[in-house]
Amino acid sequence: MTVSADTPGDVPADGAAAAALSVRGVTKTYGALVANDAVDLDVRPGEILALLGENGAGKSTLVKVLSGLVNPDAGAVVVDGRTLPPGDPEAARAAGVGVVHQHFMLVPDMTATENVALSQGSRAGRRFDAAGTRARLLELSERHSMPVRPDVPVELLPVGERQRIEILKCLLGDARVLLLDEPSAVLSPVEWDRLAVVLEELASQGLAIVLITHKLGEIAAVADRCTVMRGGKVVATVRVGDTAPEELARMMVGRDVVLRTERPVVAAGPVVLEATGLTMAGYRGDRDLGPVDLTVRAGEVLGVAGVEGNGQSELADLLAGVRTPTTGSVRVTARGGGPGRTGVIAEDRQADGLALPLSVSDNLMMRVVGDEEFSRRGVLRQGRIRRHCTERVESFGVRTAGLETPVESLSGGNQQKIVLARELYGDPDLLIAAQPTRGLDVGAIEFVHAQINAHKTAGGATVLFSAELDEIFALSDRIAVMSGGRIVAVLTADEATRDRVGELMTAVNGAREQVRP
Repeated sequence: MTVSADTPGDVPADGAAAAALSVRGVTKTYGALVANDAVDLDVRPGEILALLGENGAGKSTLVKVLSGLVNPDAGAVVVDGRTLPPGDPEAARAAGVGVVHQHFMLVPDMTATENVALSQGSRAGRRFDAAGTRARLLELSERHSMPVRPDVPVELLPVGERQRIEILKCLLGDARVLLLDEPSAVLSPVEWDRLAVVLEELASQGLAIVLITHKLGEIAAVADRCTVMRGGKVVATVRVGDTAPEELARMMVGRDVVLRTERPVVAAGPVVLEATGLTMAGYRGDRDLGPVDLTVRAGEVLGVAGVEGNGQSELADLLAGVRTPTTGSVRVTARGGGPGRTGVIAEDRQADGLALPLSVSDNLMMRVVGDEEFSRRGVLRQGRIRRHCTERVESFGVRTAGLETPVESLSGGNQQKIVLARELYGDPDLLIAAQPTRGLDVGAIEFVHAQINAHKTAGGATVLFSAELDEIFALSDRIAVMSGGRIVAVLTADEATRDRVGELMTAVNGAREQVRP
């Protein structure tokens, strides 16, 4: 580990610019939980500082403090030498602090112009000027190579374009410090590459940028320095070019982490999933899905790659039985014959995979509560339920205060562990895994990958939908590439390269190559 000589808060002796943003001793507690513990950091004009940490490390709380959304118990936030009043979002914006939240702050049925004008008009003394805002929006969009459509409701725009609108909102507000909270969590690899170019260009123009992330590849690609948080504290600030990814991961989680997943070699068994002629009319406006033909065998992982919005989510829902196809059929066969059982990791774990207000126990029991093992003549067998849930929590390493803890109070990684513990119980024949590591840190990702590989080794079939190409390559025996609602190619792991898959992902209108289902 090489710790930067210019530790957080120090002004370098070599004459480099003073910090645009400084954090001094920020502490924030929620009851007995210390979310931020005497945090210090700084970022200078023209610098990209990565803020790295696991889920629950205190990153999001710190962002809320910096943006004035949360009042710290102690400490100060200083912008351009001026201490900001705590808990005052308007003061933070006026001082030049812009925030792009992980979940965008946009009104869905309003256009880009209207959303930006609304944010500008909220400031004291400013009138709602849609025409003027539209002109400034287009000018900034062109200057920074961030194309947006100003007159289209944002709910109809792809997620990458919505994010560009959020960044342009900040720039139109004269932001000099830009905070981006997990910006790639909703982006495809292609969209992240575009964003990385934008961030480097903005930094070259003097903006101070704080990139909140847990993805080591992103840090290596764009960041100058990295501040690592663990358990609410700053562990170290390092120069990215002098620090190996393995060392960053070790600082983040406090132990060695396997960054490269080894794909187990398993002899493929009988066909478990057979999808024939699947279509869905108008899955995205006037675009149709399919026809799609797929087979997946026991002991095989089929990865599905594609730019977001090309039918992957809809195909996952069809295979999981959540939606009904317009035409076609899906058959799941048990490894020993007969109807097979399917486990589903939903793309949006909070909306579709969990009942957030309910307890850990309630969420773990959802699929099996009616089984004879756990209920008899309509009476729940509480002792067996308690033992089952305790075993699941311990086996999957769920960090929770107890079985009655509401799931909404857990970190994203622990929420996903509950989904896995429930869906993998009983060794399902087929696993539909949709974005299984979205928003998770490296420790949780390592765990999820291990569970998918264990399911494969046990003879289960898996269909993996992921926007992370590295994940697709690490886990998949074959890769199906989607574009325009169609599967344009199916490649073996040996045939697939990043360039080849990337080209196929952007194939115009899903122009079909020969498909090997």
